[in-house]
Amino acid sequence: MKYVPSPLELAMILGIIIKLGLDHFDRVTGSAMTEDGVARSKPPQYQLLGGGGVLFIGLVALWLGCRRWINPSFSDDDAGVATMWLVFAIILITLGAGVILQTNDNYIEVGPGYIEKHSFLDGTTRIDFEDITSCSYKYSSNPQQTSNLVIRSSDRRKIKFSPKDYKGEHVTSVITFRLRESRWPSLLDEFDQLAVMEAAANGSGESYLRRVRSIRLNAT
Repeated sequence: MKYVPSPLELAMILGIIIKLGLDHFDRVTGSAMTEDGVARSKPPQYQLLGGGGVLFIGLVALWLGCRRWINPSFSDDDAGVATMWLVFAIILITLGAGVILQTNDNYIEVGPGYIEKHSFLDGTTRIDFEDITSCSYKYSSNPQQTSNLVIRSSDRRKIKFSPKDYKGEHVTSVITFRLRESRWPSLLDEFDQLAVMEAAANGSGESYLRRVRSIRLNAT
């Protein structure tokens, strides 16, 4: 009788592959601010490795299930095993494809006069600077917990993301500029753009929001 690996063994193999590959992927990817005052960042790219691994195991499970069905000596016992493999394959393929699509499509962008978030599931949400009415930052020093920045507009639009998982320094720096200067920066202005970029580089924007935590702004 030929040996067929169990789902647990396949999961262990996937874990080893992900562990070996994590060191070759950056935690985040993000572009520096362009001359047009736009900076975009995406989720951690190691998620592609995990999604690809799950998708690969799903395809293996699909192959094992189909091979059972087309076996010339197919029996009732084979039907149960084949069905288990096929259900397992559908779940893994769906999960792996979803992770890959979200990692490729999701992004946070800060540009001249706006902040924008795009999600594969929720679509695109854009909030202009002058429409931002409140900002809250739930920071956690525990690496197992997520630190979330939540931005709300006057018409109840909301952008929520984790600066740890995205390159969120440009967003936090823009909000910090507004709090310190009592105006929103013009990211097409050389001096405002330089101030935002410096705060993003040294992390002072995120540190400032960590201290104040929650702010209400008057739309300007």
